[in-house]
Amino acid sequence: MSTESIYNEARQAINDLLNAKREGLNPVKLLVIGGSSSEIAGGVIGHNSTYELGEALAKAGLDAAREQGFDVAFQCCEHLNRALIMERAAAEKRGYEIVCVVPQPKAGGSLATAAWHGMTDPVAVLSISADAGLDVGLTLIGMHLKRVAVPVRLSIDHIGHAHIAAARTRPMLVGGERAKYQAALRRPPGSTMRFVGGGRRNGAPTGDSLSARQIPIYLSVQYPSPRGTLLCSIVVVRS
Repeated sequence: MSTESIYNEARQAINDLLNAKREGLNPVKLLVIGGSSSEIAGGVIGHNSTYELGEALAKAGLDAAREQGFDVAFQCCEHLNRALIMERAAAEKRGYEIVCVVPQPKAGGSLATAAWHGMTDPVAVLSISADAGLDVGLTLIGMHLKRVAVPVRLSIDHIGHAHIAAARTRPMLVGGERAKYQAALRRPPGSTMRFVGGGRRNGAPTGDSLSARQIPIYLSVQYPSPRGTLLCSIVVVRS
């Protein structure tokens, strides 16, 4: 195993991830990479750190980001609470909280340390919300991905000896054909709907007291007004 082979395998994995074809995926503007040089070398995570292998993986991520125009963040190990190393400009434009620490091979990991030294103006941040992630050695990067993560199968499943997992993300699906709704929230046939609570505002009807025949199911309704968006409650009333 050579650092060149690790670099090439990492570039292949990143390229596969970026080119994943599935409808609705977020464009990759920020990629998070987690990696264990110990696992790449065939050892156990946290016990066989090899700086040169972490450096090859970091260089692959940095080169891909520079060539293809996205930002990249590298996850530190648990000793630094899985903080991330990224360029200051990328962190500041997203409003991420910067913390004061410099990763070391035994406190942060070889990957994060090499990434720090390969960046122009590196900083550490507490957390991010990345559009995609590459996990080399099963280091657990899910906490730094946007919801909803979508697993991506790559053309390779190892970098060195390390198992790899990859994900893109997509916006959350709210409603739609497969959404389920409680039957009680469906308006019964012949029912009418009346605004309750609050007073008359900009033509909105004023509510009155609830009767025993009114079903106490309240729904939220928003409508614009000169003073901003107003919230009303509505109740389903059986005829």
